[in-house]
Amino acid sequence: MNKIDGITVVFEDRGQDFLEFDIKGGKVIAARPFQNGVWRGLQVVNESVAVGDYIALRFESGVRTCAYQVVEVRPLVPAVQIGPIDI
Repeated sequence: MNKIDGITVVFEDRGQDFLEFDIKGGKVIAARPFQNGVWRGLQVVNESVAVGDYIALRFESGVRTCAYQVVEVRPLVPAVQIGPIDI
């Protein structure tokens, strides 16, 4: 997939606390299943992301490349809104 806007990226599982990033507007907007607070808001340096790539992220201290390879890229599915009658 060429655009990094509106995608979910799945990483290889090597026992780390995160397996997926949602990316929108060139930034990580969510990380799953854990460490959302660590990754959310970071700028993605890559202009495109494809299977086999490594994602580079801009931290305050500089750019670092994620150690885990991308194994899947899919379009971002909008979050489901829960209304008061859904509870």
